[in-house]
Amino acid sequence: MKINNKLICLLLSAALLLTIFSSRGNSGELPDISSYRDIPGVTDEEITAIEELKSTRQSFSYGSLLTKELFLLPDGTLAGFTAMFCELMSDLFGVPFVPMLRSWDSLKIGLDERVIDFTGDLSPTPELMPLYFMTYPIAERSLIIFTRDDSKIITEDDVGGLRIGFLERTSAAQSILDAYPALTFETEGARNIWDAFEKLRSGAIDAFVDDTVEPYSYDIHSFQEFFPLVYTPVSMTTANPNSLRLYPSWTNIFPRGELTGFTSYTGQAITNTRNMDSTGL
Repeated sequence: MKINNKLICLLLSAALLLTIFSSRGNSGELPDISSYRDIPGVTDEEITAIEELKSTRQSFSYGSLLTKELFLLPDGTLAGFTAMFCELMSDLFGVPFVPMLRSWDSLKIGLDERVIDFTGDLSPTPELMPLYFMTYPIAERSLIIFTRDDSKIITEDDVGGLRIGFLERTSAAQSILDAYPALTFETEGARNIWDAFEKLRSGAIDAFVDDTVEPYSYDIHSFQEFFPLVYTPVSMTTANPNSLRLYPSWTNIFPRGELTGFTSYTGQAITNTRNMDSTGL
């Protein structure tokens, strides 16, 4: 189990580093990292642990929704940001990170049951951070609202007093309330996108709010970008491998203040976690 913890720590630290490099460009201020062996602060013991685990695994699965970040090309291959991110991680660790398309509910179940190794579709909320290993955000997403054809929702104020659907265990509703404190509405959870659309068609909800990456895969005409003050972060995430504390602490990856876009950086790449129920639902 210690070997798993070591690899997970390095994997998620590497995800953070990749995000940092993307934001810093070719400034030359940070070292060129082409392998996990190059990560600042990595020890010989940790490298050995990773090599031992790599010898037992042919690949790691990376679950994702069908979105603008991961989609199918005409030849059946996967493309998009997530596919490119998996390629980067594969090159960094010398073992394939294989993107896998999943629905929202099957993604959650697969992650919690350790069938899916990683995902980049969960937000690092206070409710989820104790349950998983989660990096600082690797991307931020704006929101979109789905409505029926007869809807009178035009501006954010029109949502007041209505029943709005959100995917279960997502942070969008709270993010909206934080950004629009004068706005009030009822919330209704949905197991997946199809459950949300069925509730919308039946009138159980007045609208459904989700990430802007979602509409790529659904033939729905009544949708528009909404809530311009809100961006929901997503992290590279894996289920807690029965460890109460993250081991080891990555305090030497970068000095404090060096991480553009992460002003709350504390010197650790990922959070401490606790053991979770295997269902997680």
